[in-house]
Amino acid sequence: TSVVSGSPPEEWHKIAWTTHRIRALHSAPRQADDSSSDAGLVIGSPLIAGDRSVGVLVVRFAEEDFAEDDSQWQLFELLRAFGSYAAVALQNARSFARTEDYSRSLAAWLDELSALRYVTEAITASLDLREILQTLARLSCDVMKAHACAIMMMDNSGQLTISEAHNISSQVWDLCACRIGEPVSGIAAAEKRPIPCRDMPADYPDLKIARYARDHGLHGFLSVPLISGREAIGTIDVWMEEPCDFTAYQMDLLSSIAAHAAMAIQNARLFGKEYRIAETLQSVILGGIPENHAGLELGCKYAPALDEARVGGDFYDFVPLPGGKLGVVIADVSGKGLEAAMHTAMCKYMLRGFAYHMPDSPGRVLEMVNDALCGYSSFRFYVTMLYCVIDPAVGSLKCANAGHPPAILISDSGQRQVLLYQTGMPVGFETGKSYQEKTVRLSVEDMLILYTDGLIEARRGTETLGIEGLQEMLFSAAEEQDPQALVERIYSETLQYAKDGVRDDMAIVAVRVDEGFERVERVERVEVQGRDSNF
Repeated sequence: TSVVSGSPPEEWHKIAWTTHRIRALHSAPRQADDSSSDAGLVIGSPLIAGDRSVGVLVVRFAEEDFAEDDSQWQLFELLRAFGSYAAVALQNARSFARTEDYSRSLAAWLDELSALRYVTEAITASLDLREILQTLARLSCDVMKAHACAIMMMDNSGQLTISEAHNISSQVWDLCACRIGEPVSGIAAAEKRPIPCRDMPADYPDLKIARYARDHGLHGFLSVPLISGREAIGTIDVWMEEPCDFTAYQMDLLSSIAAHAAMAIQNARLFGKEYRIAETLQSVILGGIPENHAGLELGCKYAPALDEARVGGDFYDFVPLPGGKLGVVIADVSGKGLEAAMHTAMCKYMLRGFAYHMPDSPGRVLEMVNDALCGYSSFRFYVTMLYCVIDPAVGSLKCANAGHPPAILISDSGQRQVLLYQTGMPVGFETGKSYQEKTVRLSVEDMLILYTDGLIEARRGTETLGIEGLQEMLFSAAEEQDPQALVERIYSETLQYAKDGVRDDMAIVAVRVDEGFERVERVERVEVQGRDSNF
């Protein structure tokens, strides 16, 4: 192109590029007396792919290259055709290069996503903080192909200390402690970004942990912050056995793991606080068995389900009532955790208050509890509840049911079972509901069994225990006369049935009529008859 006269080369090329047309210029020799002149024809042919130029093909022809009968326009058409094929080939080559780059990027992204999913699924499978940190340290080593990993957490004094580690002896954990802003983990936490060290012993020879690393053949070190909200709550630190120039991919991967881990850690902390509060509240709610209630022996058991639902809404209660009566209630409040425990406490003490003022009508008590709960519409929960009143004076059991599984009354030395099926809507759904009452006669050695649905919904594969399974257990335990021993046996056999574990809370109550019940009944009747005659 240097021989082209007229417009500068860059402008001449631009004309061919932008117009999508072939441009031709005749060039003159540099010197008039130069026999080997550069005179000839210079052609600029745009390389057109689709509807745009991707380049320019510049060809120079000397005059001697032309025969007298050669047509310049035929040459243009030849170059145009050649340029079209060349443009397509150029675009294909570029596309292939981009595809290769994209494929490599996609493969790296899929690897990172797979590793991230591998770790996050494992650490979110539990709400136990210790278990989460142990899993995080171990799997971070796996995905980073590191020798060791430490999870540093901020303590109350603002110092970072190791909470869990993999392949690092607990005897040297204190050597890793540092404050915000101090090398190396403290810098990562302060600046909220990954801090890599190619060779920790060489980069920070004065650190105690660096001396430990040198003695144990550890060199490459990477610390990334655990960030929750706007605050760093700790770091994930990994060690390599060789000096390591950490790549952007490695730092991004560990940072992604740290982001998910921070949420899991905070959730576990929150759950732990709520669980401790709810557990304390529920232990108060459940209370214990009354020490003395003439004529009745009592047994009960509450068993939480899996870790994530260890505090639920199942509860039972024994309510001393006027006239020597005893109220027995078992209920299942919707929900889990602290909220369910609060609702349970509210239901228990509501029922106790209404029961004391209406000791003769369990149905009316459920109506009042239902209306009271519906009045607190903002709570949006419901309760299945079975409430019984045992009256030694007349030897009777009167019960009302609000959507709860039926009680089982066992008589004739365990050979006869009666399901107390009457039921109504769970309380808390709608005001104005009524609840039917059922009254049955009690005899010495009769046993009343109450339970929540966690018992009969215990699963073995696709099958559930059901009421029939519970009845079979009770028939096989007919010789058991101790109520507490009976509920323990029912619970144990239910766990054996449900090999995969019980998925819901379980509460069981047993009330046995003993010989003292008959004496109480006889004394009460004599007193009533005496008062009648005196009157």
